[in-house]
Amino acid sequence: MLPGIDLVVAPGEQVGLLGPNGAGKSTLLRLAAGLAGPDAGVVELHGRAATDPSARIGVGYLAELFRFPSWQTVDETLRLHQRLAGSASGVPERMELLALVGLAERRDARVGTLSKGQQQRLGLAQALVGEPTLVLLDEPTSALDPVGVRMVRRLLTTLRERGVAVLLSSHQLHEVERGCDRIALLRDGRVLHEGPVPELLRRSGHADLESLYVAAMRDASGAPG
Repeated sequence: MLPGIDLVVAPGEQVGLLGPNGAGKSTLLRLAAGLAGPDAGVVELHGRAATDPSARIGVGYLAELFRFPSWQTVDETLRLHQRLAGSASGVPERMELLALVGLAERRDARVGTLSKGQQQRLGLAQALVGEPTLVLLDEPTSALDPVGVRMVRRLLTTLRERGVAVLLSSHQLHEVERGCDRIALLRDGRVLHEGPVPELLRRSGHADLESLYVAAMRDASGAPG
């Protein structure tokens, strides 16, 4: 359940969702992707209901737990997602995306031969098929080594420069603080704190995001200090 969510993501803005397992981060992203409809309230993309197929055309989505057919090649996987997204950009788009995530040399490799981190990179590439105006990323760095994490940083910078809105969830406080314009701390489907990190720290009196996060989760659970 998400009884306390009221969140807007503007064009070119990057918003990070932080919270423990079960806080509602993945559910919120699925609702934003139009993969589920709300029992109450409104989820809109570009002024239309998120479940409207026309609203989802400009949305890219990377689920936390995703699987691509192991027998397909990397290139075939992106070609399939181009068809699903209605993208007619063909080979140039696929080559650009593979270069962007560092997989250009694995274009003809079968997905089943890729490492977990490489499959994560392929997942990021498919989320960008069709030049989406909103990208939803669920734990985008979960399987990546430090080189892959730096790649995601560069990717997010590129998306910001292109005016693409990004909503991402993560357990990596430092990465979210470093890359996002705003954060939302979630617990039990409610937003406990939301805003730019410096502003939240100033209002709360905490010295850093980690201490704010720990205090917010403790207070929300009713646990003694």
